[in-house]
Amino acid sequence: MAAAPERLARLHAKNLPLRLRALPVVFPEFEFAMLWHQRRQSDEGLKWLREQIRAEAAVASTRA
Repeated sequence: MAAAPERLARLHAKNLPLRLRALPVVFPEFEFAMLWHQRRQSDEGLKWLREQIRAEAAVASTRA
């Protein structure tokens, strides 16, 4: 038994023998954040990675 975001559960239920059930409680929306050490602020590779994550999160939020 596990609780997971519905979109994630439905995605995995396509390939796994899962049974999806609604939870008996309502969870509030939550926020994601990215954190990194100050020494890595100027790392070009990590800047690129953070931007890719931001872009994908923006696209995903329009699908929600």
